[in-house]
Amino acid sequence: MRVGRVDEVGDVRVSAESGRRRRPLIMVAVAGALVLALLITFLVVRHHRASPDRLVEQYLSALEDGDAATLRTLVGPVRGGDAELLLDAEAAAPVEGTVSDAEIVERSESGNGYTYEVEAVQDGETLTGTLSVQPVEDPERGEARWSLPEATLGRLSVDVPEEAASVRLNGIEFAADDLTSGDSRRGLSALPGTYTIEVVPLGDYLKAVPETVTLRPTLGDHAVADVQVDPRLEFSPAARAAVQKEMEALVEHCGEVDDDGLSQCDMRVPDSDAAFGSGRWEFHERPVAELTYRGDLGGIAAAEGYQEGGGPTATVTYRTDSGDENPGEQQTMDVEYVVAGDVDIDENGELTMQLFMEARRAGP
Repeated sequence: MRVGRVDEVGDVRVSAESGRRRRPLIMVAVAGALVLALLITFLVVRHHRASPDRLVEQYLSALEDGDAATLRTLVGPVRGGDAELLLDAEAAAPVEGTVSDAEIVERSESGNGYTYEVEAVQDGETLTGTLSVQPVEDPERGEARWSLPEATLGRLSVDVPEEAASVRLNGIEFAADDLTSGDSRRGLSALPGTYTIEVVPLGDYLKAVPETVTLRPTLGDHAVADVQVDPRLEFSPAARAAVQKEMEALVEHCGEVDDDGLSQCDMRVPDSDAAFGSGRWEFHERPVAELTYRGDLGGIAAAEGYQEGGGPTATVTYRTDSGDENPGEQQTMDVEYVVAGDVDIDENGELTMQLFMEARRAGP
């Protein structure tokens, strides 16, 4: 029994010593595998960075994915004076009109580099272009060995109305000062796709007129995308309702007479022989207000149809001037009339208007 116990202890000692001898071997094997994996990764990355084909594929893939970070890395600094705020606002990136099915069609040597014929689909249309790949002179260790010298990002230029404080691009609001440079537009580097641009209205009496544009992908120096946008404002339904109410009030007042039977209307009868203030007006149709915004918080209003040779109608009864040899007589005339004038929004955001009435003989 004793011998048996001694033998068992001896076996345990042998097993422990064997395990200690194997542990360094395992660690060496693991370290070797890690080094090999890193080496393979380095070689793959280096191959990709050194491959002109891979560079073009990365560029086309970034266009498809809307990957602004990768595109900025591949094309380098944006064009002088352009702003990158639209690229930084991921929520403003286009989701419609984006690029798909981008691919290399053909590659040919060009000097020390290569020229690639490429295709891409946007809004169902196949776009073609070229991309030039040139070697990088004396690249630093680990840096890219090829570049896309002619590749650029597209550009949006927004003409912001002077009275606007901000503009929405694809629903994201940007300060007007960020979109302008002095008195001129500021180029916004942008991903290819569809953008909806609208001015943020000031108060209740203006509304935005959205403008939608599609920015093309840049596929070579002959296809640089540059879109200028001119978002507008117009008077809102609230402004039209206020002007309509004022027009109807003027017409109602014009049809009244005072206690002495004198007309309250200062609209002149379209007859040079009419006695001043003798007209009596019967209005058959009310005016329908049309508003035109001219910018800088102002515009004009006019009754619908008058400019086209029509307009609401009325009948005026009046007397011609009398004198020693001309006793004057009563006349009746059918007229077309207009209510028109300036409409403005004051510094307090209130609507102000200066309206007048004018008549002309009806018919041809």
